[in-house]
Amino acid sequence: MTEGTASKTMDRAKASDADLYWLMEGFPKLKIGLIESGTGWVPFVVEMMEHQFDEMMPTVKKRLHKRPTEYFRDNFWCTFWYESIAPKRMLDLVGEDKVLFETDYPHPTSL
Repeated sequence: MTEGTASKTMDRAKASDADLYWLMEGFPKLKIGLIESGTGWVPFVVEMMEHQFDEMMPTVKKRLHKRPTEYFRDNFWCTFWYESIAPKRMLDLVGEDKVLFETDYPHPTSL
């Protein structure tokens, strides 16, 4: 990793988060399905977004109506098909109506 790579990555993450927040503010009824990606990564990403929101985005934070977890809970659906730990965590994080079972029938990895 070259010098400055970590800070550039964080800057990109902050910019991406800010873009997502403005999208959710502008289109509060927008519904986004995260399909065929599992749910194991979601708690980590939402936690990271909460941290960045509090620690690195003070000016953006003042202009938004919700926290990252609230945007996620209101606008995103996630799917799982083989995971057992992440879906349980997701029920607490985003609610049972936002975690969906998926199957890829007739593919060999379907359940």
